[in-house]
Amino acid sequence: MPPAAEGASQNTNESKKGWSDRNMFRCERCGEVVSPGTPAIKCVVETRDREYPVRQNTSARPGKSKGRRGRRPDDPGGSGCEIVHELELCPSCAESIGEAAEDGL
Repeated sequence: MPPAAEGASQNTNESKKGWSDRNMFRCERCGEVVSPGTPAIKCVVETRDREYPVRQNTSARPGKSKGRRGRRPDDPGGSGCEIVHELELCPSCAESIGEAAEDGL
């Protein structure tokens, strides 16, 4: 086989390998590489309370008829909860964490 054709087949294999690598992930708890097609389960580890300030004229709403200017209502702000840290887990680790959480309740 000529060298050019040999290089072309290598590129094809690399692209297929790259495709499957993008669909895989490493569990952040046990460190195992999970096979392609296995869903990642996100587990929230840490959260924090957050206060959001009032913002004025944040989003435009169109006018009711053509040519009229729309209103720009204020965003009232408020309080909420933000995710600080979450783990991407394999199904077996997520199941064991779920069982531990049920036992703690």
